[in-house]
Amino acid sequence: MSLRAIALGVVDQLRLAVGDPAGTRVGYQPDGRPPPAAGETYLAVSGRGFTTRPASPGVVIREFTVEVSVTRKTGPAPRDRRGALAAPRADPREALLELAERATDWLVGRYDVLARADAHIPGCGVATNGFLEPFHTAACGPVVDCDGRWFAAEGGAEPAGLRVSVTVSGAARVHKPD
Repeated sequence: MSLRAIALGVVDQLRLAVGDPAGTRVGYQPDGRPPPAAGETYLAVSGRGFTTRPASPGVVIREFTVEVSVTRKTGPAPRDRRGALAAPRADPREALLELAERATDWLVGRYDVLARADAHIPGCGVATNGFLEPFHTAACGPVVDCDGRWFAAEGGAEPAGLRVSVTVSGAARVHKPD
């Protein structure tokens, strides 16, 4: 329950940050892949696990890890637009890394992410506790090529896009084992 709640809190935070209330560019995707009908750029959020440390007798603190897979479809370039004939334009890898860097700014050290996660915990604040500490670490990269199968499309091994993973860790919640 907690891992899904913090992942959904991250989804809510990123949707607010990128101006995507409808969820067409950001969503919860347990496998980290964009949905088949996703647009050019998509941020897929998935829970990746947790670590546990003792807090006091009978109480542990769980620290959760969430991954944001930042994906951009690029598609193959027409033959007359490759190599020396290509028009100069922004490096898509650099643009993807910039978006990934902004995502860490929107998530690390932010208590508003925890408030959004708490909203996904039934009875939070009444019958159970919420999250206590925000994400405090982030890891990013490298940018990798993706073929059509990553985008749930038929196709071979020809590159169809790029993706970079951002992993944020440390969002903590007290847990009392049964």
